[in-house]
Amino acid sequence: MSAIDILFESNQIIVITKPAGIISEHNKFEADNAEALVRAHLSEKVKTPFVGITHRLDRVTSGILLMAKRPGTLKTSTRTSPRKNALLKNFRNRQLQYLEYASYNNANGN
Repeated sequence: MSAIDILFESNQIIVITKPAGIISEHNKFEADNAEALVRAHLSEKVKTPFVGITHRLDRVTSGILLMAKRPGTLKTSTRTSPRKNALLKNFRNRQLQYLEYASYNNANGN
C-alpha cells in the first residue's frame, strides 16, 4: 500500500492528496484505495477508526480528498439532531465547493 500525503488533520477531518491510479473508496476487489490508507493511518491512533467519504475522485485523477473522522462530522442534519456544519449537508447546499482543473503536458511538443 502507498504512503499517505496528509495536508491537514484535526479531530474531525483529514485532508489528503490522492494519487492517480488508486480509487477513493473501499471495495472488496481492490485493497489499495484512499479510504484504506486513511484508515491505516488513523488505526495507529485509535482502536476502531471511522473514515467518512465526502466526495470521490476517479482512479485516473489525482487531487485533494476531504474525509470525516467522526460520524457526526459527516452526516447531514435531521430534525432530532441538527448539525449545522455537517460536511455532506454543506456539499449538498453548495456551502463547500470543489474546483477541478486539468494540466496537460505533451512531451512531443505538439
